[in-house]
Order: sequence, then C-alpha cells, then structure tokens
Amino acid sequence: MTWLDSLPRWATLAALAVTAVATIARGAWPSPAESLVLTASVALVYGALRRDAPAQRLACAALWVGVLAVLGLVTPRQNVGADFWFFWDGAELLFGRRQSPYALGSTAFPFPTFLLVRGLSLGGRLGAEPTLGLFTALSLGGLLVSVPLMRRVVRAEVGREPDRARSLLQAGLILHPAVLAGIAIGQSVALAGALVVLALWLWRCSSGRWALHAAALSLNLAWMLKPQLLPAAGFFVAAWLLDGSRGRARGRAAGIGRVLLPWALVLTVVPLGIAFPGHVLAFRDFPAVAAAAHTVIAETFVNNYAPSAILAKTLARFTGVAVGLSLPLLAAGIAALVVGWNLVSLVRARAESLRAFLPWIYATFLWSSIVWELYLALALAGLMLLIGLQGERGRAPTAAAALEIALALGATTVLTTFAFTAGVLLLYFHSHAMVARE
Repeated sequence: MTWLDSLPRWATLAALAVTAVATIARGAWPSPAESLVLTASVALVYGALRRDAPAQRLACAALWVGVLAVLGLVTPRQNVGADFWFFWDGAELLFGRRQSPYALGSTAFPFPTFLLVRGLSLGGRLGAEPTLGLFTALSLGGLLVSVPLMRRVVRAEVGREPDRARSLLQAGLILHPAVLAGIAIGQSVALAGALVVLALWLWRCSSGRWALHAAALSLNLAWMLKPQLLPAAGFFVAAWLLDGSRGRARGRAAGIGRVLLPWALVLTVVPLGIAFPGHVLAFRDFPAVAAAAHTVIAETFVNNYAPSAILAKTLARFTGVAVGLSLPLLAAGIAALVVGWNLVSLVRARAESLRAFLPWIYATFLWSSIVWELYLALALAGLMLLIGLQGERGRAPTAAAALEIALALGATTVLTTFAFTAGVLLLYFHSHAMVARE
C-alpha cells in the first residue's frame, strides 16, 4: 500500500478530530432531536449494509427511510418558495424589461434558470404561484426519475440486480430533509442533481454518438443551474485530456469530455440573442454579483458549511484578518488541493471507472465558498453510487466502510453544528478510498 492509498484514512481521522475539537471549543452540540436522528441513522444505515439476513437489512433500510420522511415533513410554511421569488423577479427583469436580472437579489447563473422560469410561466401569462407549482412538480419529477436511472447504472456496473435493502436506501435519499427543503423553497438543486443522474445514465447505459452529446448537454445544463457542479463536468474533460495523453482509443467518458466544452460555448452564446440586451447585461454583471454574494454569505451566514468560509471566519476571529481578504485565497487553495487529488486518483484509476467519478461529484461541497445543506441534492448521483457500489460483486462492505458511510449520511442530517461539513468530508475521503481499492 502506498501513501496515496492510506491518505483517505488519515484524512478521515483528521476531519473527525478537527470536528470534535471545534465542537467542544464552540460548544456547538447537536440538539437532542438531531442527536437522536444521527444515532438512528448510523445504526440503521449500518444495519442495512451489514446485517446477514436480507429481511433484517430491508427492515433497517425501511426504518431509516421512515426517519427521513418524518424529518422531511418539517418545512416552515413561510419558507415555501422563498428562493423561487428571486428567480421570478429576475426573469421578469430579464424578459419583461430586458434588463440585468440581478437588481432584485437573484444570484443565479444567467442561463438557464431565468429562461426555465419564463418558459414555465408561458411567457409571463401565468402568475408566480402557478409557475412555482410547475417548477416544484418538475423538480419532484426529476428526483423520481433519478431512482430507476441510477438503478440501471448500478446494475450495469456490478452485473447483477441490486440488493433490495440498498435499492431502498438509494430511493429513500430523495426524502432526505435537505433535498426536500431545497424543493420546498423553490431552489433548482434537485433539477441540477437529476441532470447529473441523466448524464451518468447516458454515459453507462446508452450507446451511439447522440448519447455522448446528450450527456454533455445535460452536464452543462446542470452546472449552469448550479455552478458548484463544475467539478462533475470537469471529470469528463479530465478523462478526455488523460485519454489522449495515454494514446488509447477514446473511451465514452473521454468522448463526453471532448464535446462538453463546445456545448458549453453554444449554451453561452445562444442566449445572448434572447431578450437582447438582457442576457448580455446578465453575463456582464454575474461575476461581480457572485463574488459579492460569496463574501457576504461567508461573513454573515452561520449555516454556510463551506470549509473555506469556516476557515476564513476562524482566521478572522483569531487574527483579525477580514473574511473578504482571506476567503479568495482559502477557496482557491482548497480548490487546488481537491482538483489535484482528484486528478491523481483519475490517473491511477482504471478506464471508464464509475468510482473514479465519485471524488469529482463530492468536490461540489469543497471547492466553493458557499455550501448550503440544500446542495446535498446536487450530489444525489454520488450518494446513490456510494451505496450501490459498496463491496465486490454484491458482497457487503467491510464493517469499517459501512460505519463510515453510515456516519457520513447521518452527519448530513445535523444542520446546527459542524457535523454537516464533517459528513461531506467523510463522503469525499471515502470516495477516494473506493478508487484506491479499485
């Protein structure tokens, strides 16, 4: 075993140690209800992955899904559609007045969120509330379609029908409170996550050049809905570059990467002529709007779980260095480390590896300086793969691997402490361990 193979284990131990120290130092303990859910999640997910009897595994999975369903019902009414109104106001400015969509608080990428909202409203003929209903239905539909698509992907990879308990765990992920909360407030995270699922299905379960172009189109639309997903698209570009440097015949992942950038250019240029000059102004204003939003959110929001934001606020507390000064450097440094480690793993991985994709989708939580709990939906494909690809040839994962997965998923249900950040770090490190074992 090389030091690269052992790095995920040591990184996991370090993340748990730092989280424990930070929790004790700040007194940021989970609430009694969160502690109960965390404990139940660890026990039930572990049981669903490790129990010997199929009926016992299925019972554990069903109980965990029940816990998620109860948690998901707790969504304050006053928050329903809260983020969607920014999309609605931005679309009205862009298409109704042909102005920049950012004057009223929206920070969405210029395309395709505003165009989608405008289309669902039938060009502004429907009101905001009916359009929100259609937007919500589209998000829910994307989640529901994701379940059978990912089941097909996992079945094609492992060569057998997935275990029923694992299939239930995968389906139950769409009931995660963070996923449902994103839909309830009118965010586009579920749509973006579903587009990644579609791209993976096109990659692994379809044939023909049309599927490569469709996958590239899906990935581009996904990261344009939520730019945090850029690393997921970056995996395919990196696969293309590495494939050419190794002198091999192009694989399907490389084929997607080869057409991904041209499609990104098309999707950037074509909207410029729509509602002119609105989209031109939107692309002009977006970088400054995004930079300002990242700084303000890192400085003032306690529920921003991005590691760079947490470190910047810690540095400001102990040294007095303003968050706005340290945040760009910290975010760039973390992004460089994440991309570098991902590239090393990809170089060492076998060609066309689904496991090699996992670190790139989990990088969604690490490279950006804004990470809401809602962004868990962006990595829905990664979460389903994490469960479906455990063990060799359908066998149960090791006890240590099952415990790590259970702890990571349980931690993502805790939203008042550092546990959520620790959970996504565990997911990222475990994905590298899977690549090393492969």
